[in-house]
Amino acid sequence: AYASSEILRKEPYQAAPAEIWTLGVLLSYLLTGHSPFPTEQDAVEGRLVVRERTGTGKLSRAALHLMARCLEKDPKRRADVEEVRGHRWLVGALERGARD
Repeated sequence: AYASSEILRKEPYQAAPAEIWTLGVLLSYLLTGHSPFPTEQDAVEGRLVVRERTGTGKLSRAALHLMARCLEKDPKRRADVEEVRGHRWLVGALERGARD
């Protein structure tokens, strides 16, 4: 459920991009309650499917953007940890949390 598309395609393992992929999958579960990939083939092809929870409102564009950057099919183009840490959605959430 958490294996990156390159691992599913039996390509060489690259730890950092694979872990960012896993973060994207976890974000999807936390924000929507669902996997971002209904099938293994969706994951192989990097076909992201976001199903939002009913009655909880829409996900922000920033949250969707971060999830998509973490789940980029090409590990060379996928977000790295610096991009994730500096992403506007995460920074905004941390700022809101510090005020509360």
